[in-house]
Amino acid sequence: ETFHLMDFDDAATNQTDTFIKALQERFFGEMRKFTANKIFTQGIQALSETVEKAVLKLCSNTEAIQRLTGYDWIMQQWKLVSEWMIVRCAC
Repeated sequence: ETFHLMDFDDAATNQTDTFIKALQERFFGEMRKFTANKIFTQGIQALSETVEKAVLKLCSNTEAIQRLTGYDWIMQQWKLVSEWMIVRCAC
């Protein structure tokens, strides 16, 4: 229902695909900050642990998550859904 508030016919649209691809690029860009110019001589496990720590660090940083996902249309969607929930729950 929430996507329909922003005039999306369904979640499998070109807009959604474009957003997901952009988010993936931004996410992997953040991960590269933690892995760039490092040699993982202990193999894939060391790389996996580094990425896991990076994800946990990123997830605990509200400002970083807002920068990563704070597209205007998401913020508009969130505002509409929040207002709708306030009205609906107030009844």
